Amino acid sequence: RIANPVLGNGVFTDPVGFIEGYIDPSNYNGLVAAGANNVGVLSYASEDSYCQSLSPKYIVQNLGTSVLTSFTAVLLNNGNFIQSVEWTGNLSPFQIAEVEFNNINTNGDANLNLSLANPNGVSDEGPANNIFMNTVSAADNIAAATLDLVLTTDGFAGQTAWKIENDLGAVFYSSGPLQNGTTYNENFTFSQNGCYKFIITDSNGDGIGSGGNISLGYNGNILFNNTSFGQEAVIPFQVEITNTTAPQATIVGDVNSNTGILEIAGNPTGTVSISSWTWDFGDGTTAVGQSAQHQYTSNGTYTVTLTIVGSNGVSNTITKVVTVSLPANAIFTVNQPDNTDHIVTFVDESRFADFYIWNFGDGSNAQTAGTVTHTYNDNGSYQVCLTVSNSDFAGQADQSCQTVIVNDADVGINELKSIQDFNIINKGAFVLLNFKTDENIDVLQVNIFDLNGKLLSQEKMSNLFTGIHQKNIDISAFPTGAYLVNLANEKGVLSKRFIK
Repeated sequence: RIANPVLGNGVFTDPVGFIEGYIDPSNYNGLVAAGANNVGVLSYASEDSYCQSLSPKYIVQNLGTSVLTSFTAVLLNNGNFIQSVEWTGNLSPFQIAEVEFNNINTNGDANLNLSLANPNGVSDEGPANNIFMNTVSAADNIAAATLDLVLTTDGFAGQTAWKIENDLGAVFYSSGPLQNGTTYNENFTFSQNGCYKFIITDSNGDGIGSGGNISLGYNGNILFNNTSFGQEAVIPFQVEITNTTAPQATIVGDVNSNTGILEIAGNPTGTVSISSWTWDFGDGTTAVGQSAQHQYTSNGTYTVTLTIVGSNGVSNTITKVVTVSLPANAIFTVNQPDNTDHIVTFVDESRFADFYIWNFGDGSNAQTAGTVTHTYNDNGSYQVCLTVSNSDFAGQADQSCQTVIVNDADVGINELKSIQDFNIINKGAFVLLNFKTDENIDVLQVNIFDLNGKLLSQEKMSNLFTGIHQKNIDISAFPTGAYLVNLANEKGVLSKRFIK
């Protein structure tokens, strides 16, 4: 099968046991030769521990009587497909070959599963040999810890040497001349993240002999302590130092004393680069970005909070207290759905105001803070004024005025004097209008509006003589709400509300 050179002094106290160990089926994956076309996995031939990436290699053997010229090798990692290799070559019976797969990146231990198939393009006559599973452990991350080496040499210290190099082959530490039977304590630190290897060699190929010892570890964790490493042992480890330093910055800028506008920016002052800036202005509003502008609308003292996140993922919070103290400033806009609608909303946009007085221009007033809605009963042009003030600047009221034109208002319930005793009886699906006329009316228009002024129904009543009259109007299609009924002709309008 496979010949193995025996290294050392050639003296065996138990030669039979030594040979039995080699012929134990577990040492050659229990391979069995059978048939003409048979390929089997002999062993895993790459590192037993990896750092960041892994290049798996396997030794395969021709277990058939025919020359092996091709087969398919498929590799899985943690159950996920990695690569399929179509091998071609020329292997006589029992010869071996190496199959190498592409470099793979993985997190944690790599649980590899190799399967072989199609030797010489036909079914394998020994399929039990086709599967090989092994685990390659992820190299320890020593982070910011020191790497500790305790090495006691044997009587042939001149044969032993060690070094520590990175994945590019740059040597960071190495041994000098070693003395026989001497204990060395070494501690190594690393400032650069990356993959490293501790490599120890013995030129005689028998590792560290009797009386010698080795221990490589960090923070009490042992990475390697095997003296029987033969000619060389390679122990990978990685250094991933997490920078927990918080980013630093100062807040520059202040509130404009004339406008209440805050112009502010963050000024980085630390060594950690800043990847995000988030502002909270203390009045319920926020912004993102290294600089920001914000308009305050109320007097007061506010705590501005800046939250920064460094490129290392660590966050920090900086605060600045600002004070706003300005006279009230009256600002409002007019919202008329149809431009001349009699129901008008006045949207308050005032700043720094505590006290409000609305004058709607029709004799009505309101002392309401914020947005208000007013209904005009008569058509016309009205000057609406808002007067505001605050307690910080008593006697410094500010006023803003705008003109509102109304063309579709009700004329008033007293204008149509020929109709008396107007009432509405709600019957559910319809309303019954009752009224009395004190003179003959040729045409009477009956209109129904919603409270937004939208016309929903329009009917005419003709040739009404002096006396009592009734009118049924279907409202079954109307949604629940309040409505306005207008009785109108050329002499005026009479209005009344009802609820469905």
